[in-house]
Amino acid sequence: MGYVTDLPSQAKRLVSNGKKPNVRYYDKGMEASDNWYVPFDYMTTFLRIVGGSVENIGGLINRVVPLRFAEYTWCIAYDCNVEYVGWNAASNNFAGIQARISYRTPPYPVDGADSFMTLNTQAQTIAMQAPAGLLSGSGGRVSSDTQFQAGGMTYNWTFHKLASFDPSSYASIGTVVNSNTWRGFAPGTVKFEGVGATRTTSFNGVVSWEVNFPFQVRFVPWNYEFMDDGSLGAVTYNGTSRYASVDFASTFGF
Repeated sequence: MGYVTDLPSQAKRLVSNGKKPNVRYYDKGMEASDNWYVPFDYMTTFLRIVGGSVENIGGLINRVVPLRFAEYTWCIAYDCNVEYVGWNAASNNFAGIQARISYRTPPYPVDGADSFMTLNTQAQTIAMQAPAGLLSGSGGRVSSDTQFQAGGMTYNWTFHKLASFDPSSYASIGTVVNSNTWRGFAPGTVKFEGVGATRTTSFNGVVSWEVNFPFQVRFVPWNYEFMDDGSLGAVTYNGTSRYASVDFASTFGF
């Protein structure tokens, strides 16, 4: 979806001097632009396709694909500047529009059969409370306010341009950890911290969602802490683990 062949046949790409398609390469990929003339009666359809067509890849993947640049289809539209051209005296309305569309390489691949996803990670250390006397130095026991710095990282997946999303679908999950190895991380070491979503409306009412799934990784399992004897032990509250464990693959689908 989102190819120039999906546009109304009445829309004409302008190639005269000063209106020719333009391409620029830079460190993050490519930018491009082109100009179109569209009869007024076809403006709504034209803008809707520029803003994004819903593409059902299969299963739960429904993504909104903005118009792709004709020569380089991995560049997608992000801006459309419209000027009205001419006047139709018979209909007492504009005769058509001239639209300049700007494209650029997005931070995710637009080919293939996957959702538009990006991954952001950042190494970090996570403080764990250690018992007094566990750590020692040349002067003997350290102070009672002792912390052990465990290795970890933030691990955030963002889904871009989803055609639909129900914010309540993840509301009941809460803060949970992975029950099985997930994306190479050992059971119990990845904590889900709640979904965030932003709804946007593009050209002519095209709706899409950007959904962020933030996770925090601690290489010491989240349900374990240091015991008084210095060993690591499972933490429970009235026999219940601090964080419930769920199968991340089936819960989140990625």
